[in-house]
Amino acid sequence: MKTCKINFASYFCAAIALSLAPFCANAYAADATVQVQLNVKNAAPRAVESLTERSIIRDYRFAWTSMAQALELNTLDPLEGPFAGKAKEVLREAITS
Repeated sequence: MKTCKINFASYFCAAIALSLAPFCANAYAADATVQVQLNVKNAAPRAVESLTERSIIRDYRFAWTSMAQALELNTLDPLEGPFAGKAKEVLREAITS
């Protein structure tokens, strides 16, 4: 089982780096074997709501699963949901080469 621990600040850095987009209905489902733990204890200026926390975890898991599928299957399709901008360009180059 894969485990990934992130804290609140790390999530936002990863979100920017990965250019995470909202979960898409026509995209691949998140891999249930990828485990993500989010630490929002030090979030400021206010607490993170549980729905927001679940959404962050879902989208982060979805992005990693999609990237793994794209690289493993050598296809660009999984990149359409969770990636945009420079992150998508870099991943496209890696897959096509």
